[in-house]
Amino acid sequence: MPKNLRPVCTATESEDAMREIYRMTQNYRYDPKAYQLLGNKTQGYSYHIPLLAMCCLIEDRLGARAYTYGDITLGQCRKAVELANEQLAQPISLPGSCDGDRLFRHIQALPIPEEEQLKLLNWGYLRR
Repeated sequence: MPKNLRPVCTATESEDAMREIYRMTQNYRYDPKAYQLLGNKTQGYSYHIPLLAMCCLIEDRLGARAYTYGDITLGQCRKAVELANEQLAQPISLPGSCDGDRLFRHIQALPIPEEEQLKLLNWGYLRR
């Protein structure tokens, strides 16, 4: 298994992982409070869906302190959540990037200008 896997999950010491990773991807010059747990490509490999399931579980349990993103599709996230829920006593939900309403409410609650909220929504919503 490669050591560097495609970024699909981020954890943070700050209050909001999504906002931190957005800043990192937009080349903000600041000391990020987030870190990527995985990096590089996993699509096409047998472990892609199980790794994505792990990321969905982390986000579900940590809430805003984790964010699942990357070159992933809604269908892959659905498969990953289904796989995880087969093994878990307490089921998990799709990550925030797959649920437009939940993502919108999350972003709207952030203490940031509306312009930045729109950028976050556009960047963070998985449309596929």
